Amino acid sequence: SGLTSDSPSTDGAISLSWDASTDQYGVESYEIDVDGAGYTDIGDVTEYDLTVSEGSHEVSVRAIDIAGVEGEAASVTVLSDETGPEISAVTPISAIQDELTAFSVTATDELSEVDLCLLYLNGASQGHMNDQGDGLYTKSYTFGAEGSYSAYAICDDSLGNSTTASTSTITVGAA
Repeated sequence: SGLTSDSPSTDGAISLSWDASTDQYGVESYEIDVDGAGYTDIGDVTEYDLTVSEGSHEVSVRAIDIAGVEGEAASVTVLSDETGPEISAVTPISAIQDELTAFSVTATDELSEVDLCLLYLNGASQGHMNDQGDGLYTKSYTFGAEGSYSAYAICDDSLGNSTTASTSTITVGAA
């Protein structure tokens, strides 16, 4: 019992630990199972490092005593999130000089929460976009001159994974 993990992970590496089991015959070893794939002997240890693929996984550990009797398994759910959010391109792709334009992106992350999005215009950060809920992030900006501008967003999930959206070209016309 007392099975714990250092989950979540951003690289698939998970460390587990648990309290040593006691048994009238003595514990011979422990076995681990990941996602119901079958138990594997890991020796007489109370800590174990494993690597899991991206996603959520059910990990169970049980003791085996000297007589070969299997103890009750303890389980924990672990998470490995190795990728940043999915982000749409910045919209709209046109604006009017000297008029406030609200730019937006949609950002979602299947495994963890989107933490923040930043708007970039011509490679310069314009700061945090506002979380409007349901994955919509917005930021308003006023262009002082006509022309073409590159725009993209960078969003991070709650584990620090980052994604840069594809670049949009914003065409700014005269008022």
